[in-house]
Amino acid sequence: MKGKGKIEVAIGPIVKGIFLVRLNRFAALVEVKGEKTKVFVPNSGRMEELLLPGAMVGLKKVPVPDRQTIYDLVLVEHGDILVCVDARLPNQIVLQMLAREFSAPSIQPEPRYRGGRFDFFCKNGGEGLFVEAKSVTLVKEGKGLFPDAPTERGRRHLKKLMQAVGEGYRARVIFVVQRSDARAFAPHDEMDPAFGQALRQAVVAGVEVEAWRCRVESGKVVVDRPLPLLL
Repeated sequence: MKGKGKIEVAIGPIVKGIFLVRLNRFAALVEVKGEKTKVFVPNSGRMEELLLPGAMVGLKKVPVPDRQTIYDLVLVEHGDILVCVDARLPNQIVLQMLAREFSAPSIQPEPRYRGGRFDFFCKNGGEGLFVEAKSVTLVKEGKGLFPDAPTERGRRHLKKLMQAVGEGYRARVIFVVQRSDARAFAPHDEMDPAFGQALRQAVVAGVEVEAWRCRVESGKVVVDRPLPLLL
């Protein structure tokens, strides 16, 4: 990672709560200051090992008019570490990474490609680069694993990245592990063997793959170090 200084994303003041139950993919019930409160869960993953009844969670207040919830559930206390479960945050981290490679005007968010979209497109003179960012919250035996639920969308992104490489572009997928206890990254073959197969095919096809570990603090997420890939 080129450039100096840490890459980090502030997540603002955090309100503590006690997780009660997940209502659906994007909503949960949390006890906040003694009251049951519905909150937004910015992550469609299962997170079954994190979102347990009684778990301490961190909430970010988002006072948006006409919104049904005023809190986003962004942190979970898991053992002696904090895990960030906000699946939107990796895009902010990856944007900072790309800004160290490309000038700001050269980075285009959500570019269209072949009937779909990627997270970023960068071009600074030479060949263009398509980039996908993926949020990782699951760690088992020191390995950050993706996905934690079957993901047709994730497989589709990999196939599109391979297609882009075949058309002369560069392509990259960056896995952002939002917890500090991972020592390596691997596809979660037990959960979604088709995704693991697609990721390995993508590497052979020339898609660049990176994984980065983060240190999560109460008010920010800091990129720690790159992780070895177990493919």
